[in-house]
This record gives sequence, C-alpha cells and structure tokens, in this order.
Amino acid sequence: SSKSKEHEDRLVNAEAQVKAAVWHGRDLDTPGGLDVLQSVIGECVAAHLYFYIEAPTKDMNKIERTCNLVTHMAEELVKLVDVDLVQKKGAKGKVLVERLQALGAELDRSNITSAGARVEQKYRQTLAQIAQDKIALAANAIKNVGEPSTVERVAEQALKLLQEARESVRDVSELVPALMTHCGTFGNRILKALHARVDDDPSVLVPLADLAQRLDAMCETLPTDGRKKWPSLHTKVERMRTEKSADLVPGLLDGLEAQFKEGLEYPPKVLKTLKALGALGCDSSGAATMPEAASRLSAAVAELDKRTADAFDQALMSGAADRLERLVDFAKELDKQRPLLVPGRTPPDGVADAFSKDLEKRKAGVTLKHLLGNLDGNVTARTHDLHEVFVDAESAIKGFTRERLKQRAESCRWMFKIANGGFKEFSAAKSAEVEALYQKWLAKGKPKDEKERRYEIVIEVEAPRPSGILPDADDAGGGADGLRTRCMYGEKCFRKNPQHRKDFSHPGDDDWEAVAEVPCPPVTELPLGSATSTTTDASKEATRLELRYSLDFMLMTQRNASRKAGGVRSIKRAEGMTFAERGTATYFSRVKDFIKEMENIFAKAEVELRLLDESERKEMQSQTEKVLQALRPAVSEFLGLAVFVEDTKVIDDVVAMLGV
Repeated sequence: SSKSKEHEDRLVNAEAQVKAAVWHGRDLDTPGGLDVLQSVIGECVAAHLYFYIEAPTKDMNKIERTCNLVTHMAEELVKLVDVDLVQKKGAKGKVLVERLQALGAELDRSNITSAGARVEQKYRQTLAQIAQDKIALAANAIKNVGEPSTVERVAEQALKLLQEARESVRDVSELVPALMTHCGTFGNRILKALHARVDDDPSVLVPLADLAQRLDAMCETLPTDGRKKWPSLHTKVERMRTEKSADLVPGLLDGLEAQFKEGLEYPPKVLKTLKALGALGCDSSGAATMPEAASRLSAAVAELDKRTADAFDQALMSGAADRLERLVDFAKELDKQRPLLVPGRTPPDGVADAFSKDLEKRKAGVTLKHLLGNLDGNVTARTHDLHEVFVDAESAIKGFTRERLKQRAESCRWMFKIANGGFKEFSAAKSAEVEALYQKWLAKGKPKDEKERRYEIVIEVEAPRPSGILPDADDAGGGADGLRTRCMYGEKCFRKNPQHRKDFSHPGDDDWEAVAEVPCPPVTELPLGSATSTTTDASKEATRLELRYSLDFMLMTQRNASRKAGGVRSIKRAEGMTFAERGTATYFSRVKDFIKEMENIFAKAEVELRLLDESERKEMQSQTEKVLQALRPAVSEFLGLAVFVEDTKVIDDVVAMLGV
C-alpha cells in the first residue's frame, strides 16, 4: 500500500541519516543544530510504530531494523551529554540537555528505550564529574596555603576555585559535605599562616579579614541538611585581631613616638607602622579597651599632619619638585589610613582625602608656574632654531618643479628580518637585484602560483678556514652583507673564547639564520705561557660559499634554499625618498620632536590645572595661551611647507600628536 511505501521510505531515509551522522560535526548550540537529530528520531519512531503496530502484516525484518535504529539513537543522545556540552556552554548547556531529554521522550514512545531518563542520568553524572574536578582543583590550591609570606595571594587563588566549586555543587547536593570539609581546611590554614605572620606584619589582617568574610558568605549559602552550621572564620580573625592589639599596639606607638624624636620630617617606617595600627583596629577596639593608646595615636596622627605640612612648605620655598611629589604621595597614604586611625574624626568638608588634596593643589600651582616659566623661554629659542631649519628645507626644494619633487631621489631598499626582531638592509647591489625581480613579478600581474611568485638570489659568505688557523683581525666578521659563518655546535657551543664568538655566529645573533651551517675550527690546545696563533697568508685567501635564497614576493618572505630545513624570515621593501622627502626630512623630523615635547608638557599642565581653584586656573590658562601664541609662527611655517610638498602623512602625524 501507499502508506506502507511511505513508511518504508522513512525507514530508508532514517538509516541513511544515521549512517551519515552529520550531527557529530555540528555545533548543537547553533540555530538548527538539533534539527537533524529531531528529524531522524521522528522518522525512526514513526516507522517503528507503523511496522510494529499499524501494518496489516508484520514484517519482522523491518521491525528489527526500526528497533535497531531507535536503540542506536538513544545511545547517540546519551553520548552527546558530555562535559563540553554541560560546562562550556554554561547556562545554554542546561537548555540543550532539556531539548535532548525531549528527544529522548520522543524515542520512548516506541516502548523500546528509556532514553529520556538515561539522558537525565548522564546529565547528573556529568554535573557530579565537573563538581568533583572543581573541588579537586580547589583542594590542591588549599594545600599551597600555608607559607606566611605569600598567604594573601595564594589564599585569593584558592578562594576563587572554591567559589567555582560552589557553583558546580548547586545541583549536586551530595558533594556539599566534601566542599565544606575543604572550606574548613582552608580556614584553618589561613589562621595558621596569619598567626605566624601577624607579629611581624599586622597589616596582613586587613586582606585576610576581607577574605574570611567572603568565605563565610559563600559557606553560609550552602545547604546544611541538618549538618553543623558553618563556624564563622571572620569571627576568629577578629578575635585574633583583638588579642594581638593588646600585645602589639603599645610597642608600635612607642616606636612611632621614638621616630618623631629623631627629628625626621616623615620617618621611613611611619607608613608601615600606621598600616599596622590601622589593621590592629586601634581606632575602634582601642578607643573602648585601650583609651590611652587611642589618645596617643590621635596625637601621633596630628603630629604627622603638622610635620608633613611644614616639610611641604620648605619644599615649596626651595622649589624641590621631587620632594614635593614624595610628600604628596605620603599625604595620600596618610589620608587612606586616617579613617582607621582616628575614631570619629571627619575630615574638613567631609572629604576623606582633604589633607593630600590641599597639598596637591598647592603643588599644582608651583608646578605650573615652573612648567610655564621654563616653557616660555624654551619655545622662543626652539622656534628660532626651527625657523633656520625651515629656511634650509625651503631652499632645498625651491629649484624643483612639482613633478620633479614627486620623483624618487633614491632607489628603494630591501631588508630582511633578523633574530632580534629588527630588519637589516641588503647590500646596495643585492637590493637593486631584488628590486628588479620584484618589478618582474609585478609586471606579470602579481601571480599567486608558487612557481611564478618565487625568485632566487645568491649571497656570498665566507667558507670555513682550515683547522687551527685563526682569522686575520681585518677579515673577521664574515662575508658579503656582513654575514659570519655559523658555529656547527649552535646553542650547545661551550667555547668561551671571545675571538670564536666574534668570528662565528650563534643562536640569537643577527646573522645566525642568514648563513649555512658549516664546521668551525676545533679548539687548539696551546701550552701554558705560549703565544696565541698568528695569521698565515693561507688564512687571508678565504674562499667563498654561494648560498641560495628563495624569495616569495606574495608572502614577502625569504627561505635559505641551501639548507634542507632552511629558516623562513620576513622581508620588506622601503621606497626610496622623493626629492621633496629628502629636502624636508630633517625639518619635519625636528618639528615632530618639538610638537611631541610640547604636547607632553601641556598634558602635564592640564592635569595640574584641574587641581586649581577657578581664579588660579584662569590665570594659568592665560599664561598657557601666551605660549600657544608663540608656537603659531612655527606651526604655520610647517603647515605651509607640508601642504606645498603634499606630505599629508606628516600633517596627520602632527595633528594626531596635538589631539585635534
């Protein structure tokens, strides 16, 4: 019947698609990624239900074929649920798994498989595998938490991995106890490392207290299911802080006051001491339990303010710019620590960094006056010098027509890349030869065929000398294009003789890749006290080796064709200067240097201007305008000449530096 024929076609079509298995090479996350699977499963189930239930006569061969197809597709669905799908696809992975479950439910209509349940089971197993891997990574990181000197950095890395593991166990509750155990071990290691370091560096309490809070927040969100509640690590750190405060604060204050007695403006160890006192909580706990210590600390901070301000005034009077910068930096650190050091103290106008801002503002005025004062005289002298160079450049191009100015005054230059990343020029003769070959390639229409785009050149290098003969001093350093002979031992060369290093190239040298590998003279043992070997006439009759290089003008590379595994390096072509470029090169270079220098100064001035009051800012802006006016003649001369020779590149460069 026609219906039987229709389902037989479905069966054949499904078998063909299963054999092709095109879904194996398709990203299921793309639009239509699951369409083929859905189509095949639909054909399989429809054919099976027809031949097994609806067909007037039972064709056991077809029934067996449909059963095989349904079973095979169930296995395919289970295989598709893997770590890559679940983990790398993130939230989309769960959506894809749900669609695979729906396809499994469609297969289950055949009453042959339980594909939907198996996909769900594989998904749960994969989640557990991912979570176990994450927990294992975190456990390995926790093992490294213990060295006091690196505890902050290593503990941060371990916490990040624990947080990733926490995300992975959301759907695998049976792994929560294992994660909690590792978190407990992590907390104990932090406390142990903290206890070992806090006496020498109490400031470590601050980052580790913050880390403890984040660990607590993470663990408190884990389901307990009747298990013991997570004991707060932050509470333990705070308890240690309180205990250490009583032990360490008096001694730290004694040291701070002793440093003041030395008469220093801002003792070098002051900041470290302040950070330690702030980390120990001298402001909050000290005010309540150690009122004397809190009072002494407030007095010390006031003394620091006074000393820093006095030192700043002296630096202003002497014009010591570096000293001013150091004092402002110190004031910033002091302001940063102030909220931790002086309980209940609110800076003027509610600004947390009022002290350092005031110093910064005063420094800005002095710095600007210094910058603009020096700049005024400097601009006058520099613009005068630039005008003289401008006159020379203008004279150099005056006698040429516009057409002549555009013509090349120099031949183009070819270069090859060397080991240090720079480029080295071919000799003039070799560069001309390469250019002729390049023009030949261009004339052919830039063919892409490898045979058509490759050309060969020959470079002469010095051949190896007879054993035991050292090169003449005038002859050392290699052959054509400055290439030396390669040492046969390469990176394994053990010889330390400077002359050997001079005569032969080694890995890392500019000319290492440029020549063939040939033997270098063996070490000649000389009796103690004997003279060094001298050069004979034979050494001066050095023979030459001709090395072949294959140039690829499409890829702009060259390959040493004389070696079986010749290295490939880049080549590039530099156009020779036009008459206009040659006449203006020095002047334009000087202009760009000058503009760059001015731009850097104005950028510094702009930063300082923002720190001034409006009235002071207007005064300084007026001085800046005067300097800009002094620059106009030089800029005008430059633009006039650049436009005349039609050098748009140099105009763009200068405009870019000016930011306009």
